[in-house]
Amino acid sequence: MALVGEVASTATGALTDLEEAKMDKPTFFTATLTSTEWSDNAGEESAGAGYPYVYNLMAAGATAADGAECILTPQSQSTAARCGMCPTAEVLEGAIRFYAQSLPAEDMTMQVRLIPGAPEQEG
Repeated sequence: MALVGEVASTATGALTDLEEAKMDKPTFFTATLTSTEWSDNAGEESAGAGYPYVYNLMAAGATAADGAECILTPQSQSTAARCGMCPTAEVLEGAIRFYAQSLPAEDMTMQVRLIPGAPEQEG
C-alpha cells in the first residue's frame, strides 16, 4: 500500500507542476492602436530620445516584470514607419506602452504576446 500512496503522491505533484506551467504560458491577443488615442509623452528619457508621443494599450494581468512581443500586421507597417513608431515597447502594470515620433494618421493592428516575467522569489 505504501507504493500506491507514493505513486499517487508523485502523480499529484506532476499534475500540479503541469497546471502551474499552463498558467505561465504566454497569451496572444489582437489589438488595435487607434490613431486618436495617442498622447503627449511626459517621460523625459523617452521623449528626449525623440519619441514625444505614447499609446498605452490596456493589457489585463500585465506587470512591469513581463515582456511583450508585438507584431504589426502587414497593412499597419507603413503607418508605423510613417509615424516613426519605436520598434520596442514597455510593459507596465496593466498596460503596454508604445512610442512614436509623430502622431499616426491611421489605426494600427497587431498581434500581441504577453510574456510572463520571472516568478517572485520567496524568502
